[in-house]
Amino acid sequence: KKWRNILWSDETKINMMGSDGRRYVRRSGIVTKVYLPNQELLPKYTIKHGGDNIKLWGAFSWYGVDPIYWIKNTMDQNKYVHILENIMLPFAKEDMPLIWKLKNKNDPKHTSKKAKKFFKDHKVYVIPWPPQSPDLNPIENLSRDLKIAVSKHKVRNQKELWEIIQREWISIPIERCRKLVESMPRRCEAVIKNRDYMTKY
Repeated sequence: KKWRNILWSDETKINMMGSDGRRYVRRSGIVTKVYLPNQELLPKYTIKHGGDNIKLWGAFSWYGVDPIYWIKNTMDQNKYVHILENIMLPFAKEDMPLIWKLKNKNDPKHTSKKAKKFFKDHKVYVIPWPPQSPDLNPIENLSRDLKIAVSKHKVRNQKELWEIIQREWISIPIERCRKLVESMPRRCEAVIKNRDYMTKY
């Protein structure tokens, strides 16, 4: 049950046209995915790059998903603290238990003096994490779920992409969040077994 008191956070990026090796074709001004493994597309119709993308900060817990945040500029320590103060903390006060903890990555902006001061001032306890197992964080699974869901939509611009991202994010069932939280004992066993090195997670 101790895992239920943790708010799992992370940053990710979602491309408008993908960067997964699939090819895309433009028809009537709309970019769509095509699956033609044995055929060649005419160069003038093929898009060779991933297009615009949106960088995101998000979090979730046993109690559901946190509001997601669009990182429009450089994600530095100032932007990170802004997110903590205006997105993360209000959600935690509303939906998390009285005593809760935060999980982030061992990123310089997460461990900056400004971030540490914020954590101290607001009495936010950040749990330690094995440096070789960043993907052990179960929010990585939710990020993958989100990307798969978004990829099913036809997106014409960044505004539409953002609208779809928000819609798909808040549609993630609480049962999915709880299943990921319940997987933590198995994940930790894998870390111990691999002596803090990379695991399948």
